[in-house]
Amino acid sequence: MEDVISEEYRVVCFCHNVMLLDLLRAIQAGADTLEKIKADTCASTGCGGCKWDVVAIIEQELKDKKYG
Repeated sequence: MEDVISEEYRVVCFCHNVMLLDLLRAIQAGADTLEKIKADTCASTGCGGCKWDVVAIIEQELKDKKYG
């Protein structure tokens, strides 16, 4: 039997072990830019390889949820 892990627990930033759930919580708390996400979660502050994934997540969440 294969273990199924929720998409929310997917690691987005491997340098700092930041999961999608961490990003979603930060966005819900008001982090609506890459700079705010960096400050709140450290995502995209290591090698930067996840930058565009993080930006896409922010944009999608803000579009879908209308936070703010």
